[in-house]
Amino acid sequence: MCSFNIIKKIKEKLNKINYYAQKRGPDHTNIKEINNITFIHNLLHITGKMKIQPFEKNNIVCVFNGEIYNYKKFGNYESDGECLIDLYNNYGETFTQKIDGEFSIVLFDFVKNKIIVSSDIFATKPMYMAFNNDKFAISTYKYALEELG
Repeated sequence: MCSFNIIKKIKEKLNKINYYAQKRGPDHTNIKEINNITFIHNLLHITGKMKIQPFEKNNIVCVFNGEIYNYKKFGNYESDGECLIDLYNNYGETFTQKIDGEFSIVLFDFVKNKIIVSSDIFATKPMYMAFNNDKFAISTYKYALEELG
């Protein structure tokens, strides 16, 4: 499945940080800086139309790893991840309770100054986090955090 790295205030070593994660998502790698946060997403295309992440809408940014089985229940979406920001807008912080699937999700609401980090109930998709003052990293691979120290 896919992989991601989200890094704040760290610009160096992005290729080395993403080395192992990229192998989980060989179909497309996207690196995007939004509000001084670097989002790296590696896509393994499985469900629906191929959609590049991070997803962005009205100053809300989201990345995810996994598969959402019931995404068509929420609307006419071309890909499973496209429903996530709309679900958040409709249901608030508990939006992941509506999802049936295997996932790890990170959603940034820059308007409300919130970060929502969630996984399915069994935590089938890996996710690691480290916070140090104004720096942080969230990754689907522990290696990325170890590389950052």
